[in-house]
Amino acid sequence: MTTYTLPYFGEIDLKSLDEYYEVKIAIQGKTIKIDINFEEETISKKDIDITKSILERLDDFYKVAQTAIINDFGKGGEVDEYIEYIEEYISDEELAPYLKEVDKNLDKKNQILSIIYLKRVGLYPDDDNNVVLDFTISSDLLHYVLVINMNAKCEIENMCMES
Repeated sequence: MTTYTLPYFGEIDLKSLDEYYEVKIAIQGKTIKIDINFEEETISKKDIDITKSILERLDDFYKVAQTAIINDFGKGGEVDEYIEYIEEYISDEELAPYLKEVDKNLDKKNQILSIIYLKRVGLYPDDDNNVVLDFTISSDLLHYVLVINMNAKCEIENMCMES
């Protein structure tokens, strides 16, 4: 048994991995899910060290992704598509409870932008240590999320809307 301690997850056995690990943590007052997905039953110390480093820098990944969302807004990209989807398919009545704390001086698109939050971080050590961050306005209101894929260097590889 070769154990290794990961932030948030505790000890895992590098020679007998489960396929899936999950924890919930609080970031900025919201509960988010972090999951690690393994394709193999074993992993090298070098590869798990990268995963550990990502977990230790989770705030950096969050800030980079959040900045990317803000910078993409208003440019006809994925963020605008996500917000337009919400405007088209979620009624004002359904959306109202989520916008009650939002600055009413903002237009509707900016109000929606202001309530997008991080829902999930998925780590894929067997897939070049890919990091996936899922953002939403509500898990109850819609199934679509704004997904940001990043590499282990905290660089954005792509952004898209997924169900």
